[in-house]
Amino acid sequence: MKKISTKKLLTIFILIIVLATLLFYLFANNSSKSDIIERGKVSRGEITSFVEETGIVQSQVGAMIKVGIRASGILEKLPYQIGDYVKKGYLIARIDDREVAANLNSARATLDRLELGLKLLENTYPLQISEIEARIRASKATYDYTMINLEREKTLLEKDFTTQDSVDRAKREVDVAHAEYQVATKTMARFKEEYVQKRISIRTSIVAQNEQVKAYKIATLIQKSMLLYQDMFLRWLLKKVKRLWRSLMLLILYH
Repeated sequence: MKKISTKKLLTIFILIIVLATLLFYLFANNSSKSDIIERGKVSRGEITSFVEETGIVQSQVGAMIKVGIRASGILEKLPYQIGDYVKKGYLIARIDDREVAANLNSARATLDRLELGLKLLENTYPLQISEIEARIRASKATYDYTMINLEREKTLLEKDFTTQDSVDRAKREVDVAHAEYQVATKTMARFKEEYVQKRISIRTSIVAQNEQVKAYKIATLIQKSMLLYQDMFLRWLLKKVKRLWRSLMLLILYH
């Protein structure tokens, strides 16, 4: 009896595996083809699905709307409690506004003082500047006269019509007149600079004080009434309803 070689046995084994694989593949294709209901061409389009069900949509259990204010104080009135129904414009709380009102009155008084100071500044400084300008003109005229007098005395001294003492006295008068003219000029420059700087400072303070008064007015209005607006509640409720509706649709589609 002839023995089958190992090489032949290996070839037969490989052929059996290949045949089994082909049979399995054919069987799988036949079974998958049997599940195909309809064939069609793939293209872009809109998918519309309608689901009609009955149910109840409720807001989240324990849902609350938080109301905050930008000012603090002692609570005077709280007409509603948790769970009460309110509408837009309802007064839900009132706090003591006496401290803010006092701050507002103080800020207004400070603003009035600043405005009065600006008026006084604009009325007094221009007058003082006018007086200094007049002093400058007078000192300049005196200085010019002393210079002319000095030149005349020098001419007379050359002709022996006057003395050296008269010339020296004329020189002293020139020096004094020149010093007075220089002082008046510097005083004018200083007054004008002070006037400009003080006007800028007071106007800046008035602007800042106006802003403070506006802030206290807003704080007073806030403390007088904290209003719960209905549109804020509706936006919150609509968001909750949409979220619950999406959850309900997903639940219906997957079940």
